[in-house]
Amino acid sequence: MSLTMKIIISLLISKRMNVYNMKVLGVLIMKICKREILLILILTMSVTMFGTAVQANSTKQSSLIVATGSSVPVDACIPTKLKDKAVQFKTSDGILLSGLLLGEGSKGVTLGHASGWDVCSWLPMAEKLADHGYQVILWSYRYNNPNGEATGKSLSREDLDVLAAAQVLTERGVTKIVSAGASIGGTSSAVAAPHIPQLAGLAILSSPRTLLGSESPPNLSAVEASKNIRVPSFFAVSTNDPTGDYYSEVEALYKASASEQKEFVAIDEYAHGTDMLSDTLQGETWYSKGKIIDRTQGKQLTDKLWAFFLRTLGDPDQTNESLASSDSDKTQQEPIYDKGKGVLNESVTKNDERITFKWIGGILLVALITIGGLFVIKCKRRRP
Repeated sequence: MSLTMKIIISLLISKRMNVYNMKVLGVLIMKICKREILLILILTMSVTMFGTAVQANSTKQSSLIVATGSSVPVDACIPTKLKDKAVQFKTSDGILLSGLLLGEGSKGVTLGHASGWDVCSWLPMAEKLADHGYQVILWSYRYNNPNGEATGKSLSREDLDVLAAAQVLTERGVTKIVSAGASIGGTSSAVAAPHIPQLAGLAILSSPRTLLGSESPPNLSAVEASKNIRVPSFFAVSTNDPTGDYYSEVEALYKASASEQKEFVAIDEYAHGTDMLSDTLQGETWYSKGKIIDRTQGKQLTDKLWAFFLRTLGDPDQTNESLASSDSDKTQQEPIYDKGKGVLNESVTKNDERITFKWIGGILLVALITIGGLFVIKCKRRRP
């Protein structure tokens, strides 16, 4: 093999392809003829196919689902009729979680509960979503029974629980996900959100701004994560929250959000997280101690959250999704701050290098086929 061919091959298999190297490659190709050009094209096709195979193999992950069905240990609050919907799955740091998988379809929702609340706090909304045609996963966090495997610093990595739940939905064919959570469940959903490729929306109820308070590193800060979240987002809080001042916390998340379509809803009912939600205009809360109270604001909030799900995912019961969007917009409350216009559904992916390598290979293939064809003709003309 000639020195020229050796240099060309070394340039082709190098990942440091830049403008200068492309120029050098072009000059060297001009010095060779048909047989060697054919060899280059074969080599380039091999590199391109290899790059594609590397990407496919690297993105194919083993299933996180460990078990399904009534044999899976679940929280005692789960009704018997739903135990056959139980699922057990594993997080990236090896923690086993259990919960429920409800519904079918390509559009899904993750529902993270508040610390001190159980998985059933989201159950009314989860069943409504599933009945409507969405696929829903709700689970007990790593420090809740029947899990309780996490210890030490891993206790605060609820964001990994959200990521695992989102991947379970992805394994089941979901291509569009709204990540929702109450209190710390909302914080962990926000921290995880930029790393969910299928993310379509984010919903937060009464959530603090970090997973570890003032000691949280940037990777566990929902405020920092919100700066990278551009999908439609929903924020709700009570100004009369019995567990503390969460208005300023949720307000900070709202302000930090990079979404151009975000909604802030504040009520003054004596409630926290999912307890703010109500399907009736009057009813009980955990805090009302058995008394029937006015739940008008809770009902309005529930309607607004439901409209957000429909608007963001698209109503599977409507043949015309734009109709569902326009209908849901009618109940939308104006936020405290100016609402942006338009939707930019973007998310952070971790496969940039492999995708770039694939595209470089493809571009090189097209370029070399074109150049090769031109210079084969040129070489033939040079021959006597």
